[in-house]
Amino acid sequence: MRGYCGALAALALLAGCGTGPTMGDQQNNGGADAAAVAQAGSGPFESCYASTQFDTPAPAPARELFVVIDQTTALNARLAGSLTSKVADFLDDGPGRVTIASFSANTVGNFATVDFTGEAEGPVAQDMRNSVNARKLELLDACLGPMPRNLAARATAEINALVRTDSGDFANSEIIGSLAALSEAVRASQAQDKRVLVVSDMLEHSSTTSFYQNRGIRDFDTMAELQRVADRHQFGDFGGAQVYVMGAGLLPPEAQQNETRDSARLLRLREFWQNWFENSNAHLVGYGQPDLIVGLQ
Repeated sequence: MRGYCGALAALALLAGCGTGPTMGDQQNNGGADAAAVAQAGSGPFESCYASTQFDTPAPAPARELFVVIDQTTALNARLAGSLTSKVADFLDDGPGRVTIASFSANTVGNFATVDFTGEAEGPVAQDMRNSVNARKLELLDACLGPMPRNLAARATAEINALVRTDSGDFANSEIIGSLAALSEAVRASQAQDKRVLVVSDMLEHSSTTSFYQNRGIRDFDTMAELQRVADRHQFGDFGGAQVYVMGAGLLPPEAQQNETRDSARLLRLREFWQNWFENSNAHLVGYGQPDLIVGLQ
């Protein structure tokens, strides 16, 4: 697993690379066109420092948000809107980096993967502004201004392309193994403030264990399930990140008409994941059951 995780971390870094427009293009446009960047799969998110041919590299991002989407979990329009709103609010708050990943059943073509990485870069340090080329600095500032808003728009498009309104034709839901694998990319991040938003019903259904029973949530012993995970070496390492969950306990669409969610079983589900994240070097600070009440700031 370690080699596979390392590849994911490298992919997360590569996803933000690429060449942007020339300095002349930036001079005409004053930054990327918002309509152009708000399209899923439209290529790398441009670097203002690269596109203006600025002489110094961009400062390292202080914040990074990882959005991890379980494609076996169906979200209705309200939850999907809440998700993109919270991510946009975080990104529109200033410079930062976002990585969007997805997973499903861990079968051929459905494994955990990093889908998009983009960064709204920070400004030149105040003590350096008087020592750099004034024209390039003007172009850079013009490009950086709309960058957080443009990144929020692009992230919204990428998330909407990944979120499902139905649970799909998946026999399994490999949540534990997928999160453990993707945690390596989080751990590798150099950002001081690392946050992870997991969008999932958190109902594992794999060869490790299953939290389902008769289209509802199974009653289970939290400690026994954690021991099963430990025996399979399926804890991750999130590098001390703060974790938020959205969608916990959601039942499949075909079950929602007739099934209710038992509060005691929901509590045990939360206890399991609280312990799992603690054992995976992370802090669970927000738990949406299903909607996430708190923001990501």
